[in-house]
Amino acid sequence: MPEEYPNDPTAQRGDDEQAELQRKFESRVEQVRVNVAKLYDSTIEKGGDPVAEILNDDLERGRMLYGDEAINKVITRFQALRGSTRDVFIEEAVAAIADVVQAEYFDPEVRNRIMAERQDQAAQNKDHISFGHLKGSIHDFEWHEVNLSNGAKLVSGDKVLEISWPGDEDDIKPTGVRDVEQSLRKMAEYIAEHPEIKAVIAVSWMMSRGIAKRLGFTTIPDVDIESNQAKHVIDWAEHVREDKPYSKNLQPSDVKLGVIVREEFLYHYGM
Repeated sequence: MPEEYPNDPTAQRGDDEQAELQRKFESRVEQVRVNVAKLYDSTIEKGGDPVAEILNDDLERGRMLYGDEAINKVITRFQALRGSTRDVFIEEAVAAIADVVQAEYFDPEVRNRIMAERQDQAAQNKDHISFGHLKGSIHDFEWHEVNLSNGAKLVSGDKVLEISWPGDEDDIKPTGVRDVEQSLRKMAEYIAEHPEIKAVIAVSWMMSRGIAKRLGFTTIPDVDIESNQAKHVIDWAEHVREDKPYSKNLQPSDVKLGVIVREEFLYHYGM
């Protein structure tokens, strides 16, 4: 049997990694608690069913990552909460979610599935164009029609450049608004050479915050964002910026479409 060394740096590193995972898990659970409470209150205020609302999630993705058995247990625990008080609902819902979420931090198989998913996402983004700290992709505008306050209009099929906010696979990330603005100026150079691009758009929780107006975006509040897409945006924001205050208390309803038409974008960011 090999001799044990109490000051073995390898063992210490393993302990430190486990302690960091535990800290992140506990932080995640507290964020889940805040989100569940917010979901409960907003759903009750609208006369809805909190259980139905919380189950209106990407369950297929959950089954892929955590397995059918884990997700089925969560569904059963949630369904048993119908008619419960606010405090009971929050405590039991958080406990059920925590039992699943902990696998992201402490189950190697689940962590490998999540890493594989992120690698797939990174591979799908390989055709994105880099603009300094940001990326963008060009595609057809998918919504039927959007009328802006300045009289401009976007219709389905118009070419748009959609901003992709950086993930944890990206080496360069903006550290503030100034970095974002510098990247948008690089984007303006590209747009100036591509007259087919009618507008720049972004689907993000930031489009429901004051920063949208500061950057020149018009927020379109009455456009429906597909629920799975909104949930993915929130999950990504909380994962990539889990220690930042602006990633707290986010809900899928915070995810909005922001638009800057070509002329305004070039006016703001063109050289």
